[in-house]
Amino acid sequence: MKRTALLLWFVAVAVLLAANSVVCYVNVRKLIDHSAYVSRSRETIFALDRLMSALKDAETSERGYVITQDPTYLEPYRESIAAIKTESRALDDLVPADAPQQMQVTALRALADEKLEILLKVVEIRDRQGFDAAKSAIQYGIDGRPGAPLRNGKRVMDDARTVSENLRQTEKRELDARQAERDTASTTATATLIGAGGLNVFLLIGLGVAVYRHVSARAAATAERERSARLAAEVDERHRVARTLEALNQKLETSNRELQDFAHVASHDLQEPLRKIQAFGDRLQKRFAGVLADDGRDYVDRMQNAAGRMQTLISDLLAFARVTTKAKPFAVVDLNTVTRDVLSDLEARIESTGGTVDVAPDLPTVEGDPTQVRQVVQNLISNALKFRKPNVAPHVRITARVLGLVAPPEGATDPTVTRTPHPLVEISVADNGIGFDEKYLDRIFNVFQRLHGRHEYEGTGIGLAVVRKIVERHGGTITAHSREGHGATFVFTLPLASVGAEVAPTSA
Repeated sequence: MKRTALLLWFVAVAVLLAANSVVCYVNVRKLIDHSAYVSRSRETIFALDRLMSALKDAETSERGYVITQDPTYLEPYRESIAAIKTESRALDDLVPADAPQQMQVTALRALADEKLEILLKVVEIRDRQGFDAAKSAIQYGIDGRPGAPLRNGKRVMDDARTVSENLRQTEKRELDARQAERDTASTTATATLIGAGGLNVFLLIGLGVAVYRHVSARAAATAERERSARLAAEVDERHRVARTLEALNQKLETSNRELQDFAHVASHDLQEPLRKIQAFGDRLQKRFAGVLADDGRDYVDRMQNAAGRMQTLISDLLAFARVTTKAKPFAVVDLNTVTRDVLSDLEARIESTGGTVDVAPDLPTVEGDPTQVRQVVQNLISNALKFRKPNVAPHVRITARVLGLVAPPEGATDPTVTRTPHPLVEISVADNGIGFDEKYLDRIFNVFQRLHGRHEYEGTGIGLAVVRKIVERHGGTITAHSREGHGATFVFTLPLASVGAEVAPTSA
């Protein structure tokens, strides 16, 4: 009967593990699909902008030729024809055939073809009949008479702008909706993964308990005269169970590594198309700055700015992931050296803001990852310089004190952190900046959480999340004290270095 119960436990664990895997896969798949929809909407808007920009380039080229009859003005016109065809095909591919926007794409493509035909006819009129005839054709229509029934190029271009703007607004609404769906899917996927991981651990513990009780029950029920045989059977059973548990643990570890690799590779794969966007944007700015209209140059500038923000966001996400994936062994770190090196790196920024940084003498040494300790100090000083009051030079004060024996919190994630009470160092970074309302204290340490728009202060909202993750990895805590308009003080703890230990280099 007990063997049957154990078998049922195994079956239940296997079924639940399989169900957890399916649920996780479905939610991750939804997240990937929603991300693809968002990318498609963005690509549609970009293709639309490129198509309209090519039409304007063709029109500008035609005007230049009509005025000067210089054949070199027609080179951008010919390039624009190829670009218009390319972007028209791209819009066809990006917009599904059964989507309502397909009618707008068809109308825009027809207007683009009509506009190119009018431009070509005007060029032919300029060659055959001269400047005045071409001017009249541009102003009134192809036959050159006021009130002519044929539409002139301006009306066609106005219609194309109208259709383009309608399509852009439609795609923008879909983009906003899909981004919201993607964010919801991301939250659901994260919660599902965390819940599934916790449930898996619970099931494995229950399985281990059931196995242990099964083995113990068999041992108690076996007679003394069968002790040797029973002990041998118990050893075999425990080995078998240990191998089973080890295999399950290895699967869980492999799954966790694959999830981390997925996030790392996804972030790197995002950078490849981003680099292409930046490279082609640079080419547009360098080679066609003279022929682009004001709004065309504005589009390119906004595209480059958005690409730069995306590059920063990806770099910050990788920095957040590397807190655990690229962690180094703990060593003795001299806070004096760390602070001095950080201030050297930030020297230009401090001078540009007119700021000052006061550092208490003889800061203590701590045990930790030298690179990550430096990252904490640099992020907090950079924030103090960034969130300054208008027309007020920033002033930063760094102090430290040694606390008594304190047990590391349960949140410590590094296996080298001792679980016994240990002396801690409390470091404070205070500033005279804009401060914040302490009701947002928990929010500021979360990923992507910002109290101000990016137009007010630069950044991605990841820096303080990285700081908290590093501090908790070291078995410390971090908090802040502030009032709006009265500066902020960030206080964090790190383990004190052992007396007599050799100080590790911290400039790397």
